[in-house]
Amino acid sequence: MNFSRKRRRFSMEERKQIFHKFGGRCAYCGRLMRYNDMHIDHITPFSRNGEDKVENLFPSCKDCDTVKGSLTPSEFRKKLQNMSYELENQPQFRTALRFGIVKRFPYQRVRFYYETKGVKK
Repeated sequence: MNFSRKRRRFSMEERKQIFHKFGGRCAYCGRLMRYNDMHIDHITPFSRNGEDKVENLFPSCKDCDTVKGSLTPSEFRKKLQNMSYELENQPQFRTALRFGIVKRFPYQRVRFYYETKGVKK
């Protein structure tokens, strides 16, 4: 890891360009966001020598950005797909399932919002 690299501040114009890439939606889950709530996510993580260029940046909601962290999109997808198995092992989930508070759904491949818009990463 290169600890000498510093993240740069993005200009207002760059932030707007990133925000509008998907019409104000999170690139991962598709949630509609307010401009001020947008997180800027590095597609190739900064910690893995990803660049601070608009082409390597996606608009992200806080939840997706927090869970994705420094993962690549394929690693993030795998983490999400494994999440249901991890949750099912929790006593809170099993209890909520028995009381009908939550439902178990059949396995579905995680598809990111940007993929529905024809963007490949």
